[in-house]
Amino acid sequence: MTNQSEATRDMLQKQLKELDQIFQETMETLNTVAGAERVAKWKARTSALIAESEAWFETNHNRNIPQGNLASGT
Repeated sequence: MTNQSEATRDMLQKQLKELDQIFQETMETLNTVAGAERVAKWKARTSALIAESEAWFETNHNRNIPQGNLASGT
């Protein structure tokens, strides 16, 4: 596993722990409005981190993703 792959894995694990913490706090306080707001912020941050990681892989590994339908082979 490359350093970037390890960094990506670590980032995802950190994000999942953060989501679990949001869940735990929401269950303890029963404040679902605040919990939903925190999840929305978490989702935006996590999406951006995943996009950055994906862009790095595409740039550094010259991934060519076929544009056709994989099922039909076109």
